Amino acid sequence: MTYNLFIGRYQSPHKGHQTIFNEYLDNGLPILIAIRDVLPDEKNPLHAEEVKSIWEAIYRGNPLVKIIKIN
Repeated sequence: MTYNLFIGRYQSPHKGHQTIFNEYLDNGLPILIAIRDVLPDEKNPLHAEEVKSIWEAIYRGNPLVKIIKIN
């Protein structure tokens, strides 16, 4: 399967991100959400695993969505 790739920190995940993702999904286009694994700080309060868990909960059961962490 070919995915439409989205790379980011997603600190914090919000409706704007989801709106963009859903535009692809609504058209039957698969997406790959690649979460940059950065050290938490003031601008990045969440660990990448926490961000990944949030997106996994939002898109649970959707076969068009793949979520990974990247360095």
